[in-house]
Amino acid sequence: MSIDRTPQRRRWQLLLMAPALLTAAVLTPAQAAPVAAADASPRPGPVAAADASPAADASPVDGWQFADTGVARFHYRRAGEGPPIVLLPGGSLWSYTYRDLIPALAARHTVYAVDLPGSGYTTLHDPDFRYDVPAMTEALRQFLDAVGLTRTSVLAHSLNGSVAVDFAARYPDRVDRLALLAPLVLDTTLNTNMQLMRLPVAGELATSVLTEDIYRAGLRDAYAHPELLTDTLAQRYWDPLSRPENRLAMWKQPRNLDLAAVQAEAGAVRADTLLIWGDHDHVVDPAQGAPLRARMPAARLCIVAGAGHIVHEDDPAAVAAALTEFLDTP
Repeated sequence: MSIDRTPQRRRWQLLLMAPALLTAAVLTPAQAAPVAAADASPRPGPVAAADASPAADASPVDGWQFADTGVARFHYRRAGEGPPIVLLPGGSLWSYTYRDLIPALAARHTVYAVDLPGSGYTTLHDPDFRYDVPAMTEALRQFLDAVGLTRTSVLAHSLNGSVAVDFAARYPDRVDRLALLAPLVLDTTLNTNMQLMRLPVAGELATSVLTEDIYRAGLRDAYAHPELLTDTLAQRYWDPLSRPENRLAMWKQPRNLDLAAVQAEAGAVRADTLLIWGDHDHVVDPAQGAPLRARMPAARLCIVAGAGHIVHEDDPAAVAAALTEFLDTP
């Protein structure tokens, strides 16, 4: 089967767009407002969504709640009963991306879909948070402690696949099984957007002038079925990006990503691992699946035909079926 792995049209559009973004930033500087100082003594543990304050941090989706830790006030959804699994969204998305996957997993599991720092409606208490992999891993550890999870399965998408791998390598006793959707783990050439975010000054300026139209265009290319990205859904993903810390994370997490270290850690992961890729992924090449599987002692690989980078939205039924079989097989 022939796969178009190099979307030349979009690549050249991004290359041409980058100077325009930088020029616009110089001519019309847009500085993010500083993150307000947090209360020095956050209340640990879950907080009901109805008790959330300030109002700007309230969840836009019914049924979501918050958990306070030393590093952040985490926004998450809990559903179902059974062995736990924690879902981590990819970069610039938030855990709403798992809305179609949660019901299928919740039939047999307790599902925690959580926004890590810099995504969705989680609010940092630490204004000096680094957004590197160790800091993100520590944030995940604090969230698990806050909701009472000593051991859990973990699923992560794209950029936060690196966090899940690091966590599994550092805390093997806390990870039951690991599922990675098109993860950024191998130390290889990154896509054009990621390269831009890693450039000093360029990433800051580009994110400061990012518009909804530009964001939607980039996000649309992450789908094999772009018609799934309706105006309503695109707006739901765009809204949290008005938060200063989320704009900061858009460039800071990619720039502080040490893929050489993450790749080395992949070989230390002992948890059973499922790698899932869409065969039309133009963001993280599905050709990375086989070499990553070879590096991970207990990994298997599932390729979803006709799906793109956001594989769990392009074909939620296929991803849910693969995950259910993986998680429920002794």
